[in-house]
Formats: sequence, structure tokens, C-alpha cells
Amino acid sequence: MSDAFNVMIMGETGVGKSSVVNLIAGKPIAEVNPDIESNTTKTTKYSAHINSMTVHLWEMTGFNLPENPGAKEVFALDVDLGSVLADATTVDLVLFCMRGSKVTRTTKSMLDRIKNMFDQVPVLLVITHLERQKLMEDWWNDNEARLTNMGVEGTGHVCVTGLTVKKWSEKYEESRQALLMKLEQYPSCQTRSIETCFLEYLSRMQNFNQRGKKLEKTLRERYKLDKTTAEKLVNVAAPEAGGFWPFNR
Repeated sequence: MSDAFNVMIMGETGVGKSSVVNLIAGKPIAEVNPDIESNTTKTTKYSAHINSMTVHLWEMTGFNLPENPGAKEVFALDVDLGSVLADATTVDLVLFCMRGSKVTRTTKSMLDRIKNMFDQVPVLLVITHLERQKLMEDWWNDNEARLTNMGVEGTGHVCVTGLTVKKWSEKYEESRQALLMKLEQYPSCQTRSIETCFLEYLSRMQNFNQRGKKLEKTLRERYKLDKTTAEKLVNVAAPEAGGFWPFNR
């Protein structure tokens, strides 16, 4: 097991995940460009050293939600997990990034699926693009009740801006300190294996009663796993049955 603190950074396209990576690192290690982010298809791992702690930041990409989030069918959360599972890493914390001005039903649907995938892992809400707020925390005070009514809830929250322009430099530094203080509140003793999270998540999906090669193909196409990792998970799930999910629903 790694001694590093592993953080999954997730959210809709354009919410500022790369900016949050840089905010934590305190320097530009992830490229921030709206056009590039819109076309990013591969999860990327960044490393940063904060005080005496090594932090691995996984910027997660590849979300494909159903066209109708209110449908009764249970849809899987399509996300690029290939590099994370191949790395056999653990998960200490999920940062769910959402743009303050654009919290919608899709936001809620994605958050629900992320919480389902990373069951028992703390999920911190990171509200971004708040540089124009006189006091960034005021956004939360003004919107907490609405978010609660929508079901948009995490184990905590932090209000930030990731803009590095001189005009917002004080708020940028305030954002960084607030985010780092939040990270320190989640000790790595809560670590869960990404493999365990993923297998348990799949077991809860009603449409994942699959075997052998069919299951392997789904894992490779939907979650971008390499052949070796997909075969391993098929065998771990139920080697005697060629990959039939044996978990109780």
C-alpha cells in the first residue's frame, strides 16, 4: 500500500478540474485550457508535495451519463479508470468539482454515481469559479438549502477560485489555503482500494450480469482498462464462473 495520499478529482467538463490540481500543487502542473479540457479523454496522474505529505492527484475524465438521468434503468458511470486500476492505487478522498453558477440535475446525477462508485470514501464538494464573490463562502451560505433540497451533498465543502490572474491573487491564495486545510482533515487511514471500490460498484449495477469475454470487453471499452487489468478483474470477481458477479444485490 502506498504511503501517498490519493485524491480523485472529478466533475463535469469545464468545471475547472485542472485548475484545482494546480491550486493544490501551488504551481501549474496541469494545463488549463477550455478547449483542451473539453477534449481530454485520458485520466491523468499528478504528484505534489505538501508539507511532509506526498499527494497523488488523479484528474478523472470520460464521464458519459444517460440522456435521461431520471430513467428507472441503472446506468453505469462511464469513466476512464484504466490508469488508476493499473496502478493498483488506493483512494483517500474524492474532490467533486462543480461550477457555482451551473449546478443542475446532471450535476446531481453525476455526484450520485460517483458516491456509489466510491462507497465509504469521503466526497468533498469543491465549488469553483467564485472569484467574483465578495466573500466566497457566502456562495455556500446562500445556496446550501437549495443544494440540500436537490440532494447535492458531500462530507464537506470548500469554495474556491482557480484563476491565477493578478486581480484575483488574494482570493487564489485564500482558496489554496482553504483547500489544503480540508485535505488535512481526511487522514489516509480511511483508504480504500480502488479495485475493491470498483468491484463493489459493478456488483450493484443491475445490468452487469456478465461473464468471461463479454465482461472483459465491457471493462475495456467502458472503463478504458488494458487487457491484463480487465482479465485480472474478471478472475477476481469469480474465477470459477468466468466472471459472473456473485455479490448480493
